[in-house]
Amino acid sequence: MAQNNPVIGGRKVEVIVKDDASTPDQTRRLAQELVVNDKVVALAGFGITPSAMATAPIATQSKTPMVVMAAATSAITEASPYVVRTSFTLAQSSTIIGDWAVKNGIKKVATLTSDYAPGNDALTFFKQHFTAGGGDLGAFAGATRDTAADDGDLQIGGGEEVVALGIDGGDVAHDARPRIDQECGEICNHRVVPQ
Repeated sequence: MAQNNPVIGGRKVEVIVKDDASTPDQTRRLAQELVVNDKVVALAGFGITPSAMATAPIATQSKTPMVVMAAATSAITEASPYVVRTSFTLAQSSTIIGDWAVKNGIKKVATLTSDYAPGNDALTFFKQHFTAGGGDLGAFAGATRDTAADDGDLQIGGGEEVVALGIDGGDVAHDARPRIDQECGEICNHRVVPQ
């Protein structure tokens, strides 16, 4: 904006940047202030799903367009008629991984996903595409950053590939790597697939 004329259609464009610290309550509060106090004509950003979902009612009530640039749960655009997305969804990337696994001869997998909306999206759509191609979804586990390294629900048997869909910036997949290595040992192939 500093290099070019910040005027579009005769109106000066100003970008107001706020740091929400990826905290949904703070995102909602800042969005409310921007709409009410600053009279913004659009809201943009939203790096995580909970923050986008917390703000959608403000977009609806104020009839303010909301541009989601990174939060990747499919349902975000259904939360308000004023929400648009400029990025991918986890459903989209997970279908690709499911198709890729089948095409590369992977027959049985154990999955590890974050246990909240984006992880659920990833698992649902991965499972749809992987099983439709003839793959067998063996063990699967939901995890959070706190439980990824020691989630007791992860049971891995012989002959499985482990696909860890790293939903929150890859942290779950990264944190789970030692656990996956320990569980698998010599009995299965494993790889961590961060998204």
